[in-house]
Amino acid sequence: MKKIALTILLALFATASFSQSIKLFYEGEEVSDTLNISVDRINDESTFWLSVKNNTSDSLYITVSKEVLSELPDSYNTFCLGNCFDPSVTVSPFTLDLAAGESSTNDQFHFVYFPANQEGTTTVKYHFYDERINEIPRDLVVNYITGEVGIQEEVVTAKVFNAYPNPATSNVTIQYDLNGRTAVNDARIVI
Repeated sequence: MKKIALTILLALFATASFSQSIKLFYEGEEVSDTLNISVDRINDESTFWLSVKNNTSDSLYITVSKEVLSELPDSYNTFCLGNCFDPSVTVSPFTLDLAAGESSTNDQFHFVYFPANQEGTTTVKYHFYDERINEIPRDLVVNYITGEVGIQEEVVTAKVFNAYPNPATSNVTIQYDLNGRTAVNDARIVI
């Protein structure tokens, strides 16, 4: 039993270590897996700077690729790694070289988006990875949002205090707090 627990603990530690090799920052704040960007200018290009940080003790040579998940008709998006690429480019032809602990500058990496005078959302997934090492890539989904788009959901982080009985066989009770929110009729917990 102890060997199984130790193996699981080591696997979780290894996964957490790999997933933290590349950190991403937008407007000085670390971003998770999804970034919603409000686009103010719908009839012009907008530029958004993302700082990429090498969170390892070795140099990284980061390749960036993009996958357009959905896009407004006639709009375009691209990314710039030193130079800006044609919107049709999906994989950077060269790498973003970062020494241990180093972060990229605005000149080194940024996004460009043009909504073509339309309101709506374009969604692009970016992959950041170093091909030399066997690592889980750092993915980021960016939603470029122009205009008033639908009803915005408010995401509230719940704090879980207790789950019992432990171990459970068929049912479990979870005590949680939704940051002081009282209207929880439509709240849901995803495990």
